Amino acid sequence: MLTDTAIKQFRPEPPKTKKLFDGGRNGLHVLCHPSGRKVFAVRYTHPVTRKDQTLTLGEYPHISLKTARERAEAARGLRVQGIDPREAEKREKEEIRVAAEDTFEQLAEEWIRIRGSHWSESYRRKITTLVSRHLFPALGKEAITKISAPLLLSVLRPIEACGKTDQAHTLLEQAAAIFRFAISTGRAVSDPAAALKDALIPHRQKNFPAITTPEEFSELLRAMDEYQGEYTTKAALEFTLLTFQRSQSIRLARWEQIDWTNRLWRIPAEIMKMKEPHLVPLSTQVLDLLQMLQPVTGISDFIFPCLFSRSKPISENTMLYALVRLGYRGRMTVHGFRSTASTLLNENGHHPDVIEAALAHVHGDIRSIYNKAKYLPERRTMYQWWADYCDELRQHRKATTQAKITISDAMTQMQRPAHTSENALQMARACHP
Repeated sequence: MLTDTAIKQFRPEPPKTKKLFDGGRNGLHVLCHPSGRKVFAVRYTHPVTRKDQTLTLGEYPHISLKTARERAEAARGLRVQGIDPREAEKREKEEIRVAAEDTFEQLAEEWIRIRGSHWSESYRRKITTLVSRHLFPALGKEAITKISAPLLLSVLRPIEACGKTDQAHTLLEQAAAIFRFAISTGRAVSDPAAALKDALIPHRQKNFPAITTPEEFSELLRAMDEYQGEYTTKAALEFTLLTFQRSQSIRLARWEQIDWTNRLWRIPAEIMKMKEPHLVPLSTQVLDLLQMLQPVTGISDFIFPCLFSRSKPISENTMLYALVRLGYRGRMTVHGFRSTASTLLNENGHHPDVIEAALAHVHGDIRSIYNKAKYLPERRTMYQWWADYCDELRQHRKATTQAKITISDAMTQMQRPAHTSENALQMARACHP
């Protein structure tokens, strides 16, 4: 029977390697090499080939005698089951290597690198930030094969508890895409995210705040007229109002996209949500706006450049902050101009298909297959009507406001004491020259 004392006193006899057996049925022994290095090993018969084999367990004293005996008994147990301990050890080492290489974080980064090549820069940045901020801390270093549905759910539950059900569902979708990528590349066999399909609270889609009544819309138009901020921002809001395109298309609009001859704004496919080019007919009011703006921002490629760098477009929040300063926080967004236009155009009898074409909405039915020039003549008419309608609401609001001011002034004059009679006399002369 081996003891620590016997192992320590075991001396080499060069040039041979000496063996000192433990005496049990597990085949444990110590190999003493000519250099003096002592190694635990197990001698056994292969369960299939019946040939003698040796399994190295570790070097003494880094591996204690107790640990060596436990490993030798574990190897004996494998042999009883007909498993070769050396082959089992190789598989375990391979699993460890794969686990170290195929972590959730590494696969997620690979997935983003491959799939993200077809995304817009802003979307790729959004997904990268979302996944790295919320999934990597708990799952990043875990082997992709070791992540279970309960573990993934434990990451999503706190986000859901904060009321961010939309974000929780988005993260679940991204995690599912990463697991599917791992399966398709042979580094996972199951998708634990699929088991969580009905585990989260359903998300109720909230529409962007938007003004949809003529009365409130006329007030917004008046507020926009009185905006005292940067002229480029004011022009961008007006351009968004009259064209009702997505904010990214507005921000990235370039002078080269304006077809002055044909009165069109040609939006390239790369900045459209559906990755298809889009034509926007320009009303007389939009052309006037662009002509007034060109001397101001024409030195930039962008129609609406950043105030501090003409080589960059205005930021994503510039117009939104302008609406907030106008008092429309929670009542109106930049995207809301699309809802406003859609609602009021529909209410005023314009054809729904023409409105949808103007909004660049694409549907799955064959009748709605995208055509960048679809309903172009009808859209020209509609866009001009919309610009004229906005002007009418502006004038109506101005006239109503002026009438209220005049009546208010008259009532104030009537309520003034006698020593203000000179002002009253001036009003009377104004009314009866």
